[in-house]
Amino acid sequence: MRPRYWTWAVAATAVLCGCAPPAGEAPPPPPAPVPEVAEPEAAPPPVASPAPAPEGPWAPVLESETDWIRALKERLPRSWAAHEPEPHLVILYDREVKEARVREMGKEVARLLKDVVAPRFPPATPIDRVFLFRVCRDRAQFLQYGGPPDAVGYWSERDGECVLYEDRTSRQDTLRTLRSIAVLQYLHLAGAPGTHAWFRVGVSTALSQPGARGTLKPHRWWAGKAKGLRRGREFAALREFVRMGPAEVATMAPEVHASQAWSFAWFVIEKPSSRWSDLLDRYYLAHRDHLASAARTLPGGPPDRRWASEESLAAARAAGLEAAFGGLDEEGWKRLEKEWRGSL
Repeated sequence: MRPRYWTWAVAATAVLCGCAPPAGEAPPPPPAPVPEVAEPEAAPPPVASPAPAPEGPWAPVLESETDWIRALKERLPRSWAAHEPEPHLVILYDREVKEARVREMGKEVARLLKDVVAPRFPPATPIDRVFLFRVCRDRAQFLQYGGPPDAVGYWSERDGECVLYEDRTSRQDTLRTLRSIAVLQYLHLAGAPGTHAWFRVGVSTALSQPGARGTLKPHRWWAGKAKGLRRGREFAALREFVRMGPAEVATMAPEVHASQAWSFAWFVIEKPSSRWSDLLDRYYLAHRDHLASAARTLPGGPPDRRWASEESLAAARAAGLEAAFGGLDEEGWKRLEKEWRGSL
């Protein structure tokens, strides 16, 4: 904020003077002394009110982040613009995308993070980073920005931004994709990068269907897909599924893996009073806290992909699995598998 300056006007005091009296006349009595009036003390400049504390899990944005965003905006082509609905949220968009649509996207993301995601998965420390989104005008432009050919949007850890395009054939699919990749960016900035694929895919898909007042709605398309895949016996055994690394995930068809991830995450979320209701919480907190403790031995910044070593991420994943599933014996795994499959 630019500093404000005040100038004070000083009032001048009028001076009265007399003249000599005519001869023979008694001189008039001397004028009563004018009491000295103390010059009023200058009032102190008003104290600026402190900036309101950010709501939810936010901290003031780092100066380095502000500089990064400013540089990004300065390099934008004339055909692009920027929308900043909140201090922690910046949307860069092609001007062919309607501004009203971009504003709607901003509201969707802000509501999702504040009402749905942050209460369920609190950050390790208040987030002082910027959530960055780039909205392309069409699929061709999306592909130029590295977008996968079979997707509407994706989260780029390397560039620190979510990229998507306006799918004019399905407005709701665009919003669902926006919310899903926003969750992925949140998990990264909240201190839990590098989670198992089943966790990040399942959680980001399950949380992409917010209802009223922080509630969630089932994803009907994935629900139907999961039911069909269960009948075809294409799902992996749950005990193996949650331990899969990238090489094992690659052996599954993408839709099959995503469907199993969503169905398991939704099974846990949908049954808040069951014995399994805190599996996702335990996994997330253990993974997050392991990286937070590792941060003390690594240089600077909140825990994210830019500095976390592969060894730290692997250890965090192991800690998450142990916290969530470590207490299950053979019978426990069978019971979990049966109840999950029975929910489909």
